[in-house]
Amino acid sequence: MKNQKWIVQLGLFLGCAIAMNSCSVSPTANDAEQSLRQQIDSESGGQIKLVSFQKTDGQKFELNGVQGYNMDYEAEIEFQADGTWFKGAQGMSFGFSTQQATPGSMAAFANQAANGQNVHLGDRIKISGVMQGEKKESGWKFELGRR
Repeated sequence: MKNQKWIVQLGLFLGCAIAMNSCSVSPTANDAEQSLRQQIDSESGGQIKLVSFQKTDGQKFELNGVQGYNMDYEAEIEFQADGTWFKGAQGMSFGFSTQQATPGSMAAFANQAANGQNVHLGDRIKISGVMQGEKKESGWKFELGRR
């Protein structure tokens, strides 16, 4: 009788472990934050720093057997030099030039066309958007998404 109780408990434990293992674990905000930090550093040449990141919402999905996650976020960036931030026309971008255009100049017109914004050392700007994640064997990988 004692052996049967032990076998039943072991079976329940193994069943729960298998059920938990087969469920997809949602990514953490840190997974998306690290991806965004790397993208900002890479695109800006270190001239823009991510100073805060907060997940505001999220949704799991599966497409053709691939597990995914859309994470809405709010963040704040800080500029490490005077220059021009090229935000991108569609979606978020972090291109940066240490050149600033004089208002009314041809360079200012070109910057406006490229969605450029003059910024100064220490300026902080709040940004928000969605990051799209895909579950891989090595963990969750995120990219900036488009709304």
